[in-house]
Parts: sequence; structure tokens; C-alpha cells
Amino acid sequence: GLRASAGRGEVTADQARASALAYLTSVRFANSDYFFTFDRDMTAIAHPDAALQGRNQIALRDADGQEFVRELREVALGEGSGYVDYLWNRLGEEEPSAKLAYVFHYEAWDWIIGTGVYVDDIDAEVAQRMDVVRTLLARTLGDIQFSGTGFSFILDSEGQVVAAPADRDLNAIG
Repeated sequence: GLRASAGRGEVTADQARASALAYLTSVRFANSDYFFTFDRDMTAIAHPDAALQGRNQIALRDADGQEFVRELREVALGEGSGYVDYLWNRLGEEEPSAKLAYVFHYEAWDWIIGTGVYVDDIDAEVAQRMDVVRTLLARTLGDIQFSGTGFSFILDSEGQVVAAPADRDLNAIG
């Protein structure tokens, strides 16, 4: 990596760090999620939001007043890595959403690097996968025959039908 290249003298340590920061600022994944990097004092040294870049963020609070940047620092420096929940606006949006961030301390350069995902993205993915599972269960259950007139179905803990053969009217079993 870049640190190894600097160690071999192929680039200076400053060039290696600058390249790493440029990369961390530019990377996007999933739903335009990104990485953020702070120095030990919590000055944003790589952040895609230009309003935060180069500014100390230690006292930044989320919409509920949580000092989440301070928490990110405590987790990274105290535990080495971990998770912090807070509210944050997606890039370019006005309303905050629940976010789950993972942060770690990159000791070699004394950086705090993190990323996060929005909880509503996780919820949407779970809902989509549950729909697929329900469809597969319904198909599978529809193929099972106990007798010429029998069929099976699955109820959740509240008695709601989770999966049933598509060609059966469950109201008829009352």
C-alpha cells in the first residue's frame, strides 16, 4: 500500500498520506455512502462535504443534540474500533436520518477513519429480502402436498399469514 511505498522511498510520507486522503474522499459505495477521516483533534482531513473539510468537528452535534463526533473519537481511540449511532443528513439532503457508523483508529498515521450506513437503507434491504423469502416459501409450500386436499401455511407470532400457497383461500378454513 501507500505506507509501504513510502517506507521503500518510492514516495514521501506526505505524498502517501495525501494520496490516501484523496482516495478516501472520493470513494463511494452502496447508496452513495462514503468514508470520512479525522485527525486526532477531530479536524476533518478527508470528508466529501466541503463545509466540513478542514474544520474541527469535535463539538458537532446531531439533530438530537448528541455529540457524536466526540463519541466517534472516544470509540476509535479508546477501543480501537466500534460503532456509533446518530442522526445525519445524507449528502445533499435537508432532513437527518438515523445512521450507524463504524470507526477505527489507524495508528500508523494517527487517523480516525470511519464510514456509515443509513438505517432506512438497511430496513429497505431487509424488506426486499423478506419479500423474496416470502415468495420462495409460498412457492415451496404450494408444491407440498399432504393429501389430495391438504396444504400448509406459515403464520407469524401475531397470527398473520407469512406464506401460503397462492391458489388457496385461507378464509375458508376460518
